[in-house]
Order: sequence, then C-alpha cells, then structure tokens
Amino acid sequence: MARISKKEAAFSAGELVRTKKQQIITGGIIVLVLVLLYFGRGLLIAATVNGRPIARISLISELEKQGGNETLQSLITKELIKQEASKNKVTVSKDEINSEISKVEETIKKQGQTLDTALAAQGWSRTDLEDQIRTQLIVEKLLADKVSISDKEVEDYIKENKSTESKDTVKNLLKQQKLMTEYQTWIQDLLAKAKVNYFVKF
Repeated sequence: MARISKKEAAFSAGELVRTKKQQIITGGIIVLVLVLLYFGRGLLIAATVNGRPIARISLISELEKQGGNETLQSLITKELIKQEASKNKVTVSKDEINSEISKVEETIKKQGQTLDTALAAQGWSRTDLEDQIRTQLIVEKLLADKVSISDKEVEDYIKENKSTESKDTVKNLLKQQKLMTEYQTWIQDLLAKAKVNYFVKF
C-alpha cells in the first residue's frame, strides 16, 4: 500500500479547506440572491394572479400610456420652477410649509374630515402635500411683484358681485386669480426658453 507523504497530505488538506470555503461562499451567494429576490420582488413583480406574475415593467408601461405625457410635463414644470427658485435664491422654510398645512387641516376639519383621510382619498401622502405646498409657495414668492391687489380692486369686486365676504377673503381670492393668470403666462415663457430634450415618446 502506497504511503502518502506529508507534503501530499498537506496539499490534500489544503484542497479540502479551499473546496469547503468555495462551497460556503457559493451557498452564501445563493442565499443572498434568494433573500434579495424575496424582499426585492416588488421591484420586478407588481402582483401575481393565481401564481402567475404580472411584471412591474408591464404596470409602468400601462401607466405611461394612460398618463405618461401629463406626468412628464408636470415633472418638467416642477424642475423649471426649482431652477428659477435656485437662480433667484428663493427658498421656503419648514415653518412656512407647516403653517400652510395647518390652514389646510383647519379647512378639512370644518368639513368633518381629517387631513390623513382626505389625503388617502386622493392617493396622496403628507410628503406629497408638503412638496405641492413648497412648489406653490415658491411660485408665489417668484411672482409676488406681479400679484399685488389694491384696496380699490377689493372694493370694486365687492360692489360688482355684491359679496358678503370679508375684505381679506376677497383680497385673497383676487390674489389667487391673478396669480393663476400670471403663472400660466410665466410658465409658458419658461417652457419656450428652456432646452428640453425628450428621450421617451408616449
């Protein structure tokens, strides 16, 4: 019977250790992939119907067909507003946003609802609301010089419409109307001057 030298035995032991290490690493990688697939399945699969998957890409494609262009235009508009705010050093503080949210919350409470319920009905989160308010406040600050309302405008409106609202309420109403008009002109001008490259078609 042939004897195994110490060198050969050491080599065999080393190979065995290396093989074991490779098996452990391979096993670890397989487990990691399975864990990632399990917890990240929502990135690939939107739902399953009787065990058959509906790919998330199919959902995204369908959503793009239904409202992709409108959503993209909205994102372009937001980006233009953000760039104008940065260029003009216009910022909105957390306190300003919270103040506006409190006003919204108060209005909704008078209607017998809670803010969270109203947001859920629209498919919105508080973060979505904060983002919307931030954009609105930025626009108001950027167009502040163009939307001032005089006392005469308020008085004329009350007389012409026989309004029973307070002067502050009427002033705010007229301000919002003027803001909307100015905003439409302003954003169209920004879009006309902007260099927008489209990489998707709907």
